[in-house]
Amino acid sequence: MPNKLERSLERCSVDMVRKSIRALVASGFSIDEVDKILNELEGWLAWTEHPSPDLFEGPEGWYRTFLTFVIEGDAGKTCPSRILRRQSWRPKAGAVDLDHQETWKKRPRPSRA
Repeated sequence: MPNKLERSLERCSVDMVRKSIRALVASGFSIDEVDKILNELEGWLAWTEHPSPDLFEGPEGWYRTFLTFVIEGDAGKTCPSRILRRQSWRPKAGAVDLDHQETWKKRPRPSRA
């Protein structure tokens, strides 16, 4: 059964947000652009509930792409672990796309004994 993503970055690791901001600025984004990214992400998280794969459904983690950035999450986590520049980004092998549940690992049907 999928989890639900946290509805705000305020409930997530401050260190993750800081590291992501530093990485985005180092990759060429201005502080204003990073602010827009964080606002867009906060708005998307707050807009509605978003399913997040559990350890079985996404054992290699998850991601979601936006126009200029990507969020990645570790397996079983309901907060993003990284916010990355989309340019030249490639998904980790086996990671599942939040927008395409068909990429999630399917649970076997219970056997009837």
